[in-house]
Amino acid sequence: MISLYREMRDCGIKPNLTTIHHLLRAYDFAGMVENAFNTILDLGSLNIQPTTYTFNIVLSVSCSFVFLKTLFNRLKSQTI
Repeated sequence: MISLYREMRDCGIKPNLTTIHHLLRAYDFAGMVENAFNTILDLGSLNIQPTTYTFNIVLSVSCSFVFLKTLFNRLKSQTI
């Protein structure tokens, strides 16, 4: 999905909100939090109005990141 989105942009094809939602989910799955947030910031330049669902995805991305970061730090601090 991520490479398809880049190819779309390179060809001048403007994504719609559904495409953005799929892209955000792909970033979430890949742990690419910065990319997800940058995509949200780009919505204005694309003339795309985010919806409640868009922000739910963003919350999921950030919560996943915080959870994994917390888990990693806890495991790192334990001696095995």
